Amino acid sequence: MSLVKSFCHILCQYIELGIITNYKSSLNTKDLYSFLCTLHDIMNQSDECFVIMAIYFERLISRHKFIVNSCNLIQILFIAGVAAVKMYDDFSYKNSYYAKVSGISQQDMNRLEENFLVMIDYRLMINEESYNKYHDFLSKFI
Repeated sequence: MSLVKSFCHILCQYIELGIITNYKSSLNTKDLYSFLCTLHDIMNQSDECFVIMAIYFERLISRHKFIVNSCNLIQILFIAGVAAVKMYDDFSYKNSYYAKVSGISQQDMNRLEENFLVMIDYRLMINEESYNKYHDFLSKFI
């Protein structure tokens, strides 16, 4: 779970730098960490998925500056988590499960996933060098 804390720390830095825009104080660091832990549990994610999520998040904000805001941060983190699990863990649930636990319709779940993939230009593959670089970076915050 230490990578979860590290990823949360990075997200808080994005908020402080204004990369995540219009961030309201209603979701504080503790709440963000709690959400990420819940995400970890309900998706049955490996800890390594948070490295993958960080890479996907970086890909998103590098292509679409200021697209992440207080209104869509949770959805983006959720769908990045779904993509990470599907690509890198041995087991993932169907979208119907993810829709159910997130409280949205399966149609909306599918739309969110498709939009996310378009926004990161379908770049889901991560080479070993990139993974190690991000893992080392996140490990500095442990």
